[in-house]
This record gives sequence, C-alpha cells and structure tokens, in this order.
Amino acid sequence: MVFRRRLDRRVLAAAAATGVPIGIHPEAGTAALDVLEVLCAEHGVPPGSVVLGHLHRFPDSRIHQ
Repeated sequence: MVFRRRLDRRVLAAAAATGVPIGIHPEAGTAALDVLEVLCAEHGVPPGSVVLGHLHRFPDSRIHQ
C-alpha cells in the first residue's frame, strides 16, 4: 500500500502521544479501513484524531455509520 510507505514514524509517535489530529487525503476514498488499521491499531493513534477526506466517493453503508 502506498499509504504505508509514506508514513513518518515521528509524526505517528507525536500523534499517538498527544492526540494531535492527522489528516489523510485518500483520493478515491476507498482506503479508510486500511488507514485506520495502520494508524490506530499499529501505531496507537486515537481514532478520534484521524481525519479522513473524500469518503463521500465510496459510499459504503457498512463503513459510514
């Protein structure tokens, strides 16, 4: 996944420690669950600190609750 290769671990550590929001701009809006898995589960970023753009481009009712 391209997203994973572009992550700066220092940014993730700061976000996990402080709760500072991280904005992600997935152009197609289809990687939301992958982004949350990487940021939250793997790096400890609080889910409420993740801002995902373009989700309207992939209107999956199972995800958009």
